[in-house]
Amino acid sequence: MRPLAIAPQLKRDPLGGTQTRVPIQAMTTYQYASPWDFREHQRGLRAVGRISLRRRPWVRAVRIGFPIILLAVLFGGRWLAGELAFNLVLVASLLPWLLFLVLWIVLLRWGEFYLAARRTRRLDPSAQGTLTRTLSAEGFRIDGTGQSVVLTWKGVHSAVETPEFLLIFLNKVSAYYVPKRLIPTPHELQAVRDLLRANLGERAQLALPSSVRAD
Repeated sequence: MRPLAIAPQLKRDPLGGTQTRVPIQAMTTYQYASPWDFREHQRGLRAVGRISLRRRPWVRAVRIGFPIILLAVLFGGRWLAGELAFNLVLVASLLPWLLFLVLWIVLLRWGEFYLAARRTRRLDPSAQGTLTRTLSAEGFRIDGTGQSVVLTWKGVHSAVETPEFLLIFLNKVSAYYVPKRLIPTPHELQAVRDLLRANLGERAQLALPSSVRAD
């Protein structure tokens, strides 16, 4: 069972948090189980990817700048020398590169996560069964088909909340996700946030309670 990360074949600031401390004795164990879902896994990968790119802005710059630099290298010199005239020949020569640019954008926006989810479905046994995520005072645990991963809170890099997921990061780029749809009530969601803040402190980048936002 592998943590979510930006699709490896491409080598690829969170929400405001609060420093509220919660007494350790107030904690309990929260467990959420659901079948592995292809589309949800894609969305989880995308959520992890967004956070990872914010933490590594140079990667974002390379991904965006690569096709632009490529076009500049291919055509910039001729354009500066005045050798390019807008005609059918220029359009025909630019067309394959413009198509490459469109495909590059589509790949980065959708294809990367689709291919990574397909690879997980094909290679990871946990994708064939139920995933159970457990959060407790001891740490985070995820159980799948025939395998388990156990992390103490000291071994967790950070926790980040998005509109759909709680992301438990092992490092800057790899994370496990807990779908918030599995948490039955807003009160329990807040209790899970409190547990994460109590154990991770500043490493827990979570949404503020509604009462605090209202203020």
